Amino acid sequence: MLWRVVLPALVIAGALIWSYTEQRPQSGIVVDAVARGKPIPAYVRITKPQLRSTLAGGRIAPGKSVRYRLQPGAYVIRPGRRGRLRAEPIRVHVRQGRFETVTIRYRPSAAARANG
Repeated sequence: MLWRVVLPALVIAGALIWSYTEQRPQSGIVVDAVARGKPIPAYVRITKPQLRSTLAGGRIAPGKSVRYRLQPGAYVIRPGRRGRLRAEPIRVHVRQGRFETVTIRYRPSAAARANG
């Protein structure tokens, strides 16, 4: 009868200890966005270069930076559109123990420039 109480308690305790001691990446990127030199809100997706599936991403408030924890390796930051503003995807290499700062620079799209 004692094993019915002790064994589940040990399993739960082991799972809790493992989840608290699991190491999250201590590297990644810090992303902000600007247009014409001023902070703007943005949306980004972070993928591996050869894959299009999203590993991380989300909204960035104007004037704020968002920190994404990533394992070391190569990534592509894919900015979302902002009305008539566009930004090119940015390739970045994350190194162990470092957070790379990336500024997304939005510019008017070619169609917006042509229309004046």
